[in-house]
Amino acid sequence: MEFRIHHEDRVTIPVEITNPFRRNAPGTICQEDPGCGFSYLQLIEMEPHGYFQAADGSTQTGTPASEATSRLESVSALPGRYTVAVVTSGNFYAKTISSGTTDLMREPLLVSAGEVPEPVRIVLAEGAIVEGIARRNGIPVSAWVYALPEQPDMRLLPPIQVKSDGQFRFEGLAPGKYLFFATDALVNLDVHDPEVVRYWRQRALELNVQANSKTQLDLQLLELPVADFPP
Repeated sequence: MEFRIHHEDRVTIPVEITNPFRRNAPGTICQEDPGCGFSYLQLIEMEPHGYFQAADGSTQTGTPASEATSRLESVSALPGRYTVAVVTSGNFYAKTISSGTTDLMREPLLVSAGEVPEPVRIVLAEGAIVEGIARRNGIPVSAWVYALPEQPDMRLLPPIQVKSDGQFRFEGLAPGKYLFFATDALVNLDVHDPEVVRYWRQRALELNVQANSKTQLDLQLLELPVADFPP
């Protein structure tokens, strides 16, 4: 019996990720190098009726030389309409994402069967670090900590679950305004719905972050909206 795993309609899309500040200096400690970390492209399929679902992520196909600033990957996808996001670990973010003349930070990626796609080109930039302590009545506590960009896009910035010492750290934040807040339970937030975000916007700490900066915050736990508790 033979099972065919490969889908013949799949299209392979080249991906180039450029990290212009990658240092690779001899003896550099990883934590001191803003280019230290990983990144990959995540496709998010846009389905009818406004639904989204995660599709494939890119897989590195080659390792750059020590002096290189770019690396090549690829991602395969079925024909369809996709939003793209860049997942990162380290103090950097996707400054631009493009395919030919299409700005993929604002427009979808269209994949057609049998067509040779333009490569997806990602340029990373150094981000900002925000760290601090979540507290209740001045005492550090375990919590969920959120950083919501004022202009939400498809960058993946999940909340951080912190331990009883309350310490949290966000890195790779793109320059701009964010809402920072902490809760004692995970909140299912649709950051693209202004009505959902309104409650938190009125209570959260607003901060404008700059590239290559580090900011310390103390966050007091916020109460969940009453509507989040079932009767």
